[in-house]
Amino acid sequence: MKRTVLVFLLFGSILIFGFKGTQNSSQPPQGYSGSNGFTCNSCHGGSLGVNGNVQLIGMPTTFAENVEYPIMVRITTTNGGIRRWGFQLEVRNTADEPMGTFSTTNANVAVQATNEVSHNSAPFTTPISTAGVQVTYTFNNITWKAPVTAGTNDNTAKFTVAGMASNGNGNNGGDFVYTASNTLTLPVTFGTIQATYNGTNAVRIQWSTTQESNSKHFIIERSTNGITYSPIATIAAAGNSSTTKQYSYNDQVITLLATKVYYRIIQVDLNLQQKKSGIYPVTLTSTVANQIIPYPNPIVGNTIDLNINSTSDTKGTIKVTNSLGVLVAIQQVQLSKGHNFVTIANSKGLHYTGVYTVQLILPNAVLSTQVLAL
Repeated sequence: MKRTVLVFLLFGSILIFGFKGTQNSSQPPQGYSGSNGFTCNSCHGGSLGVNGNVQLIGMPTTFAENVEYPIMVRITTTNGGIRRWGFQLEVRNTADEPMGTFSTTNANVAVQATNEVSHNSAPFTTPISTAGVQVTYTFNNITWKAPVTAGTNDNTAKFTVAGMASNGNGNNGGDFVYTASNTLTLPVTFGTIQATYNGTNAVRIQWSTTQESNSKHFIIERSTNGITYSPIATIAAAGNSSTTKQYSYNDQVITLLATKVYYRIIQVDLNLQQKKSGIYPVTLTSTVANQIIPYPNPIVGNTIDLNINSTSDTKGTIKVTNSLGVLVAIQQVQLSKGHNFVTIANSKGLHYTGVYTVQLILPNAVLSTQVLAL
């Protein structure tokens, strides 16, 4: 008899504690936000989507890398007998991989995984709800931080949430579960980006985008040391597009006192959030042999500026003659291998007017070009 009573008590204890465990008044098991088809309804066995909803409050439509976004989970119902609340929320990318990082300062919210949060202790509210009267509970102080650098599959972040309005009666019946989802996209997904020197006077920057959402414009920045960047151009963006778009810009580098430059592209969306590309270095080494290029051309004034590309360290003589063949300027120059910038002044201090021939006399070659003076 004693054995029978003992077995009965043990079996009854298992039923009681096992049953209460399925209620998850603390944290629910992971993976029940609805992203994989499973929600709180899988355990609670209540009604799904009846007389209420769950919402993600404060969600933007786009996101930027390494930016934090405050989110609230709000559950609303008009069902009667409700006094306890719970939820689970997770974020995944287009490859169904965890994406971003959650944090919270709410004691009723728990971070279950980097990309997943839920109720920590399902809070009670009083009085118990009356059927037909709307009641709402909001879990606040939740923050999602986008990836520091978006990966190949991180152009879209899908948020899925399951919210529960429970009667808190200690069993699995009479609870109501609601689901929702939100999708955030990067304003721009870059395709190919390249910067190429033409060997004489310009670098061509070309890039493409595979998708754009609320994109406003692109800022092209240049640096001569790889550390400090300055904007050199602003190019209008397509705005919204799901097809590949091509962009380009020619940067005139003939006057730069540098042998290497660095470029990056900053995309700006309509909310003024930014996404930076990688850095693209370009070496300004001419693919042409010795060369002399006036810049600008035409000119105004009494000086002529020349960009001289030399294949070696050498000395040379520059002569400037007018259309009648009269010598108006002569100057000795010491050239270094690569780009050299030389200014030739009119020997009489007069303004240049008309067409002039500029000759560079080197030990093994004579180069010439023409300059128009206005």
